[in-house]
Amino acid sequence: MVTQGTVDLVGISSRFIHCEEKAWKRIQVNVNGALRFDDCVVAGALDGLDFRRGYRTQNSFLQNNRFFRNRYSINCVPSSTKLSFVTFIGNTFCGIDPVPGLGTKPISGVHLVTCNAVIGTPVVFANDDPIGYDGFVNTFRNFHFGIESYNCTLYLTNCRFEQMRPEATSSGQITGCGVNAIAGSLTVSALPVYFKVFGHCEFYSCAAAGIRATNCRLNVSRARFSGEQIFGISSKSTGFKAQNIEWNNFDVGGYPICQAGVFLERPNGSGEKYSTTIHHNRLNLYSTQGNVSGIDIRCPNASTDFMSVNDNYLELYGQTFVMELSFLAAAQVIPK
Repeated sequence: MVTQGTVDLVGISSRFIHCEEKAWKRIQVNVNGALRFDDCVVAGALDGLDFRRGYRTQNSFLQNNRFFRNRYSINCVPSSTKLSFVTFIGNTFCGIDPVPGLGTKPISGVHLVTCNAVIGTPVVFANDDPIGYDGFVNTFRNFHFGIESYNCTLYLTNCRFEQMRPEATSSGQITGCGVNAIAGSLTVSALPVYFKVFGHCEFYSCAAAGIRATNCRLNVSRARFSGEQIFGISSKSTGFKAQNIEWNNFDVGGYPICQAGVFLERPNGSGEKYSTTIHHNRLNLYSTQGNVSGIDIRCPNASTDFMSVNDNYLELYGQTFVMELSFLAAAQVIPK
């Protein structure tokens, strides 16, 4: 299915599924097209929903839909495409069953290349709302990567990633990440209102890492990491791109061995301001073998830039620490 011209494709309680164990191609939304799906099923496709440059974001929404057995459930690859929705809530993406006719399981729920994307919209609800967070959050389950982003500007909110598949690629790298971002920038955020936080992201038992970034500007706040995974956040080859990690909760360990809550490699910046800030995080790490670090920062190349690590609470084997560090100064680990 392909839109042509100014068209609104509307689906309400509709099913777009495969036939005879053969994958179908995609629903392609072209320039001036819009898509509004509510309570729909999209299953057995190669690219699921494929968005092209110039589609009308202001007329598009996705809510309460189910996606499964798609190689990619949402695909956006044309350069400089803006991918966003008026509403993006309550959608479920599942990758446990194979793509029809391919014999392989789905790769990711959302696949992004060189685009600007906003995935998820926060919802403010009352304390006595019977639906609450679970009724509005977007869930990604059992993929290599819940979301994979290549040289994109990605903003993420109100999403849950759980039980990613830790399968080795041909290069030997382990998959199993809630978000895998290469180049570009990644922002994971939420909406604080008075004493509550709405639209936070959760990463549960993602195997390799909740978030894995390479050569990527990183801004992660008010997220929750829990369950079995090697890293909560792993960011490598950061170069001169800022790394900001604040107000997050980590309660991770186990698979196959927990190494760190936050791992950064060569966090260099401009030399004029703090390019790396790790503040106000709570970390509870557990591992049955080897050593585990709350925050592991490595500089394999010489660095002369500024870094601030302050007011992080770390619990290892039942002992709590407050961690403070200023770049080019000695680290202070203060038992509480």
